[in-house]
Amino acid sequence: MKASSAPPAPAETELKLALPGADPRDLAARLARLAPLAGVAPRVQVLRNLYVDTPDQLLRGARAALRLRSLREPAPGQARTRTQWLQTFKTAGSGQGGLSQRGEWEQPVRQGRLDLLALQATPWHGLDPEGRRFGELAPVFETHATRTLWEVRGARGSRIEVALDVGEVRAGERRQPLCELELELLAGPADALFVLAGRIARSLAVLPAHLSKAERGWRLLDGTTHAPRRARKLDLAEDAPVLPAAQIVLGEMLGQ
Repeated sequence: MKASSAPPAPAETELKLALPGADPRDLAARLARLAPLAGVAPRVQVLRNLYVDTPDQLLRGARAALRLRSLREPAPGQARTRTQWLQTFKTAGSGQGGLSQRGEWEQPVRQGRLDLLALQATPWHGLDPEGRRFGELAPVFETHATRTLWEVRGARGSRIEVALDVGEVRAGERRQPLCELELELLAGPADALFVLAGRIARSLAVLPAHLSKAERGWRLLDGTTHAPRRARKLDLAEDAPVLPAAQIVLGEMLGQ
């Protein structure tokens, strides 16, 4: 059963960028000096994301992900750090060239515990209509990262959250470094993401990143992190418009 049988999804539109060759130790400082971000006060969060699935990988088979997040951030105007727990259900959605549009349902939950009630408005019930699979969910991999956030305002009323994640993906004893930049559209047209990415790319080497953190976790768990990605055979209609068809073909080439 697919994970799409659910109410309309709260959509997340995001452009994910890899940072090849960058030194993660000074990336936040380098980004803070770039024109789009200069003068914007950053926020810093410490994240631990625990991804879960059933033994037969029910969620993975449906191209969905369920994570439990611990988020630590200094409380405004206070020395102490507050911790928040969030449960997030995500669907694969569509994406190309690093840009993705996914369904995302996020709810605060009690400390370190999955909450079935928080899944009521998500596609989970299409996967588990009788409510028997929830108890099978168990950790499969996790990510640990320090996240630095900036909110950037641009033309045509656009607002974009820029998130730098530096840390690692963990699956059992396996580890993989994590260093990526995410531009999430909060308001305005989606092409504002590419405009901002272009401005960042003038000073910092970036590449479109195609894999979500969940996909990276599965690859690490499977031992296929460095396996080549082959372009898929495309089924394009003979009368498909040239520009959209070219975008699809070039997107597959870029992915390979």
